[in-house]
Amino acid sequence: MRPLSASCSPGDLGAGGATPCPGRLGYLSGAPRVSTRAEAELGACRAHVLGVIDAFREMGWTVDPYVVGDRVPVSWIRGSGGMLASSLSHRLGADIARFALNQWHARRAWRELRGRCDWVYERAGVFQALGRPFSRAGIPWIVESNAPLHLEGRHDRPSIGAQPLVRRWELGVYRDADAIVTVSATLRDILSGYPGVDAGKILVVPNGVDTRRFDPERVVPQRFFPGPTIGFVGTLFHWQWVETLLSCVAELRVEGAVRWSVVIAGQGPQYAACRAAAERLALGPDAVRFLGQVPWSEVPAVIAGTEIGYSGQSVLHGGAMYNSPLKIYEYMAMGKPVLASAFEDAQRSITHGETGFLFRGGDRNALKQALREAWHARDRLKSMGRRARQRTVAEHGWEQRVRAIVTGVADLLERRPA
Repeated sequence: MRPLSASCSPGDLGAGGATPCPGRLGYLSGAPRVSTRAEAELGACRAHVLGVIDAFREMGWTVDPYVVGDRVPVSWIRGSGGMLASSLSHRLGADIARFALNQWHARRAWRELRGRCDWVYERAGVFQALGRPFSRAGIPWIVESNAPLHLEGRHDRPSIGAQPLVRRWELGVYRDADAIVTVSATLRDILSGYPGVDAGKILVVPNGVDTRRFDPERVVPQRFFPGPTIGFVGTLFHWQWVETLLSCVAELRVEGAVRWSVVIAGQGPQYAACRAAAERLALGPDAVRFLGQVPWSEVPAVIAGTEIGYSGQSVLHGGAMYNSPLKIYEYMAMGKPVLASAFEDAQRSITHGETGFLFRGGDRNALKQALREAWHARDRLKSMGRRARQRTVAEHGWEQRVRAIVTGVADLLERRPA
């Protein structure tokens, strides 16, 4: 590790033995569809990348990003997900392109950033290992994993074709990295079960939120209904359970006592199915509004125009839910209670009846009951949202997350064999 000065390097503890001293970070992302540009279709990835980079800088680090998605044509970061899902040949072609891009960009990232970073921090991507040349030169290589890519890209977000090769490459990255940051304990357990992956170098750091950008005092709410409204912001995958939400809302409306409206901001593989479900369920424009892809800058205003946010993930392929939903923290930062399936992040951040409502993931009747409970508590939703905002600012900002990463990685590097 190359120190900033003779007296302080990123591995040294700061005053009081707390957070290590700031250093120089190379932030790497090789996935061609992950971009920080406003046109990026993968808004959650954009928010995550910017959140981590900005938080490192807030802590005094010098950050040099190398984000491949910021260097490719705009057409690559908009709308290509549907094409990949539609054809195995497209996915195989994308795998070849990813592999070739890694060879090119790994060399270029090394040329641009060598000598300018104490650590490199890489967001894992299919067939990507931009940090390997740095690791070979003795610079600590930290890999952030948001999913087991070879499983997710085959089943839950169809985007890869050569699964055995992707798995082999991915495991090689995890074995060689100096530290791995996972977004959930469930994901840590999955990765630590792979052959040759050292469980002792895996840190669990959930996703966070930019509490300055997601601040109800800084936006004008964009309302679509006069009455109580549930908001969903994100990509429409089958495991988001949005279609089931619409079905439960429709049934409760027929019963007459509970009349939620729903605003859905986002597109994805289940977009057409959700629209068809709304039509089949007779949920007209007075009950549900599909906004499609919303510009990143408008997301806080959309959330502000609702009473409660929805995060209803169900179990993914393989029988686990390993995600850390950004939307939970974004809703809470905007002063909204959250209606959420009771997986790891929701259980950690939401107190049932105080900052939101939890239901058993994958249990339709439990979701319906939670909708009833939230409706009958609608006079308390504003005060619940204020508590959610306070908790998020105190505990779930990107600054807190990155501080945990820096401290944890410095400890791992201190303890590793010479």
